[in-house]
This record gives sequence, structure tokens and C-alpha cells, in this order.
Amino acid sequence: MRLLLLILVASACRPAFPRNSAGWHITMSPRFELMSDLPKETARDVVAKLEAQTEAINVGMSQLYDRQVRFKNRFAVTMFSSCSNMRAYLPLGVAGVTYLSKDFSEKWKALACGGGVTQPLLHEVTHQLMLAYGGMQPHWLTEGLASYFQTVKVDGNTIVLGTPLSQFGDNDKYSKGAAFDFEQLITLSKKERRRLTRRTFYFESWKAVHMLFSDRLLLPQFKKYVKKLNAVAPNAWETTIGTIPEINSRYKMYHTKRDFVIRTTTLDLPQGTIDQKSLGNGQLHDRLLELSLLFGGKNFSWRLREALSENPMWARAKYWRALYQVHVKDNHKAALAEVAEDEYAFTRIGIALDGGITSRVPCGEQRALESRAKTAVEWGLLASHYLASNMNERAYETVRKSLEIDTACLVCLRVGARVAASLGRFEEAAIVQRRLVARRGHAVSDRDIAALEEYENEKIPKVPLSRCEDS
Repeated sequence: MRLLLLILVASACRPAFPRNSAGWHITMSPRFELMSDLPKETARDVVAKLEAQTEAINVGMSQLYDRQVRFKNRFAVTMFSSCSNMRAYLPLGVAGVTYLSKDFSEKWKALACGGGVTQPLLHEVTHQLMLAYGGMQPHWLTEGLASYFQTVKVDGNTIVLGTPLSQFGDNDKYSKGAAFDFEQLITLSKKERRRLTRRTFYFESWKAVHMLFSDRLLLPQFKKYVKKLNAVAPNAWETTIGTIPEINSRYKMYHTKRDFVIRTTTLDLPQGTIDQKSLGNGQLHDRLLELSLLFGGKNFSWRLREALSENPMWARAKYWRALYQVHVKDNHKAALAEVAEDEYAFTRIGIALDGGITSRVPCGEQRALESRAKTAVEWGLLASHYLASNMNERAYETVRKSLEIDTACLVCLRVGARVAASLGRFEEAAIVQRRLVARRGHAVSDRDIAALEEYENEKIPKVPLSRCEDS
């Protein structure tokens, strides 16, 4: 009886996994693709408000960048009507997340819940806008700007920024507990950040951005600092904000009492309609399986079995098993074995892992591949094939084409750094790798940093050309 009770309790605690896509739909606007189980009218309202508040954030960020940007692609947001179902995918205390797609498609996505445009969702939208502006490397700036803009308010032709976040409570009282000065904040390592409470780091980062935005004397140096970061210029801090007298004492004594108010005639919303369409079962399974991989693959196997019980021949099951091996088990060999018969999946996963896979494209097929390549990612994949075949000069020309199409293509930047290093162009490799690190922003990996150090120290040997180069 006790065993039966435990099974019933465990079943009740397991988050609902839809067996089909009934009730789920996609709502699309010029900048957003909202996948949700909200009522359709509620979803339309959420997307309309997202468009308006995103444009308000864009106007605010233009004060820092002296320009405005547009999303290159629609920002994909998954919104659960039930926050308890969403929390099954997130660690305790995390109210939302922006993540780079786990299927190596290079798409950024967000996860949120409820039936409105919440501050956590605007926080994630701000991260996406920062990427559109060129990416941010320092973690304090990434989170400080997102926290600063997530409280944006729009009242007619007035935009109000910098309102204190509700989770900080008594702002003045909390700010007296500053544990470090400004220069310590910007140099915190990942290990040192982990010793802080999440609230402490986010508050101090938000306070720093608030101070730099609100003070008319500091804002010009703040703008120079951000521009130097985006240009991947060395000594960005030392030549801008670091030159301000007594910056550390000003930061410690700063109390956020003012909002940053912008008055505009009208918000320049992108033209387009809001469309809705039903969601296919395969699309829903793809998204929910991806979410289960974000933090350790919780219930992944169970969810995959549910998908296969509905369609035993589901073609993407092997691909998701391979991604599980990559992101949860860190077993790259097993991942590639899962998709050994799928040329495209094998190549994409192999390149994403930087696994040093040998080219599976015969020399005679190269021109045929080039005639089919259209997107930056496809040219980047082709460049990686050439590099694996030691066709370094051709790889270099190909990866340049990919970056001409999309300067922010992550696969292309990574391959580009490797190609430049293989030709002994270490300075160029380091420049490309710094662009990759800046582009990945707060999602930067230790592997990317280690590669940058190798390029800068010229530790990567030049790879000899193969006979295939002349074919």
C-alpha cells in the first residue's frame, strides 16, 4: 500500500507532458514567434504588448549605442500558461531563461510563463536585443543592462527606464551592503560569481548600469566603453570608465533615486500583422525535448518515450538521442553513432563539437556542394569539411564567404578562427575568436576562452596542405 502511495505521489508531481499539440499554437508578429498553450486572444495580446515594450527598450538602448537595430530573425518564445509546468524545466529560483538552441541551429530562444509580459520575459528580450547590437562579453554588463531595461514602462509618448526591481525590496537599505567596488565587479571570475548570491550579483550589476545611465557626466564614457567592447578593442575599461576620478567611491556611495525618462513622439513599431497557426505534434515534441536538455535532461527519456508512443517511427528520435548524449552525457562518440547514417546531422553535430571528424565529402563533390550552399551556416559547414581535408586555403576562402553573409554566424566564427590558425595567421585567428566570445555574450564557454588564449600565444601548429587542394 505504501509503495502504491509513493507511485501515485510521484505521478502527481511529474509535470504534464502533452500527448499531442491540442491547445498549443504559434502566434507570430514581425519580431516574435510565441509558442504557447494560452487562449488565442491572450496570446495575441501578449505579442502586441511585447512588440511595443521591445521597441521602448530599443529606444532606450539607442541612447547607449546611438543607433537602433532590428531582430534578424523572429525571437522564439515558449510560454506556458501554468508556471508550475514551466518550472519543471528550470532550477529553483529561475523565473525565465534565454538559451542558444540545443539543436545547433544557432537560434536564440526564451522560456517564460503566465499570461502577460512579465519582467523576467522582458529581461530575456533585452538579452536578445543586446545580441542584435553586437553581443556583450562582461557578465556584469549583460545582466546589468537586462535588469535595468526589464522594468521599462510606456505611458503614451513617455518611456521610463531604471525603476527599481521589486525583488530588491528597499533599494537604499540593500545598497549599503555592497561587498566590493566597481573594479572588483567587472573583474569577477565565474568562480567568484558563484560564491555570491544571485541577488547580490544582479543587484550590484543593475546598480552599476543605473549609475552610468543616470549620470550625464558618466554616460559619454559608458557609451565609449560599450563601443570598444563591440569592436573587441583591448583595454576597453582602462581607456574609458576607468579614467573617471573616484569611480569606485562613487559606485559604493550611489543610491538609485532617479528614473531615466525618454520622451518620444511615437514608437516606431515594425509593420506587419499578427498571425496564428496550429502547432504540429512534432514541433511540440521538438521544443519540449529541447527544454528538458537545458538543465541536465530531467525526465528526457520519459518524454521521448511519450513522443514515440504517439509515433513509433518519429524520424527525429535518433537526433534527440544524439543531442542528449552531447548535452547531458558529454559522450560525443555515442552522439555521432546515433546519427551515423544521417550525413547532415552527423556533420552538424561533429562540427559543433569541434570533434576533429574527418571529411566525408569526396574531393569530386566539392563544387556540387558549393552550388547548393546558400546560408552562412551551410558555407561554414563546407569550410569545416575543407579544413578537415587539410584544404586550408579553400577553407579560408569559403569561411570568408560565410562571414560576408552573416558576420554573427557562430559556426562560421569558430571555423574561421581554426582556419586562420591552420594557416599560421594567429593574430587574425585571435581577432575572429574574440568576436566569437563577444557574440556568445554571457553564454561564452570555457573552451572558447581556452582557444583564444592558444591563438594569442601562437600554440596551434600550422596544418600542412593535402594533395586534394589542387583537385
